[in-house]
Amino acid sequence: GLFCNVRVHLDGSGQWSLLAADVCPPSASANDSYNLATGMLSLPHINIPGLGEFINVSARLDANTWRWQLLGADPAGGGGGGGGIAACFSADRTITYAITGNGSNAVSRTIGPTIYNGQAAIKSTDYTSNGSVVSSEYSAITSSDVVYLAGDFGGGVLLSYTPQMVLAHLSMQPGSSFDQRNVMAGSAQVDTHTVFVGYETLTLAGKTFSNVCHFRNTRAMSGAGITTADDAWHAPGYGVIKDSATNSAAPGFTAYYEYAGER
Repeated sequence: GLFCNVRVHLDGSGQWSLLAADVCPPSASANDSYNLATGMLSLPHINIPGLGEFINVSARLDANTWRWQLLGADPAGGGGGGGGIAACFSADRTITYAITGNGSNAVSRTIGPTIYNGQAAIKSTDYTSNGSVVSSEYSAITSSDVVYLAGDFGGGVLLSYTPQMVLAHLSMQPGSSFDQRNVMAGSAQVDTHTVFVGYETLTLAGKTFSNVCHFRNTRAMSGAGITTADDAWHAPGYGVIKDSATNSAAPGFTAYYEYAGER
C-alpha cells in the first residue's frame, strides 16, 4: 500500500526495519511516500530523510515487515561514511551520555529527534551536575544542507542567524569547503569558513565510533574583532562527541570536551 511518515532504523544486520508507518491521507504527495508492492523491489535511488541518498538499494517483504537491504549499497554522493554527511547530524532516538572537558560546566548531553517550529529537527541539550540546562540547540536536515535553527542558552540569550547558518552541505567530500556570511542574533556579522576534513574512527571512553564526520570551522566576527577556530567530530546518533576550540580573545587557551560514556 501507500504509506507516509515511515520510520526506519539500522540494526546490526545492515537492514532497514520498518518500525511504524501511517496510511497516507488522500492529499498525500508521491514525493512524501513510497508505494511498495509485495515481493522484491529494486530501488536504484532512494532518499532516506535524515540520513541521505543511497543508490543500488533493494527492499523485500519479510513476515509482513519491509526490510531495506543496504548490503552493497552506496551513498549517492560517493562519500565514505555510512549514510554520509546527513547521518553524522542525525539521531533516530533520544540518548543521554556524559561529557568531560574544560569547555563549559556541562557534564552530560541529551540528543534526539524533536519538532521545532513545525519542522523535524534534532535537539541537543547540555546539563550541569545538578541537572540545570546549560543550553539547547536545534538543527535540521534539508534536501541539500544541514542548517542551524536556533540555540537557547538561558537567561534570555537566544542564538539565531540571518540568513540561516549552514553547518554542512550533504554533497561535501573530504577536503571540500565553503564560505558564508551571516548576521548573528540581529547584530554581529559572522564570516565562516567550513572544511570537511573527512570520515574518521574515534574511540572514547571505551566506545568506538565509526564514520565520524570531522569538520573544521573558522569564524570572524566583524566589529568584535574576535576570531575562533573549532574542530568538531560529529558521530551518527550522538551529535558532537569531541570538540576543540580556540578564541583570539583568550590566546593560549584551548577549550575542549568529549564523550565520556552513556548514562
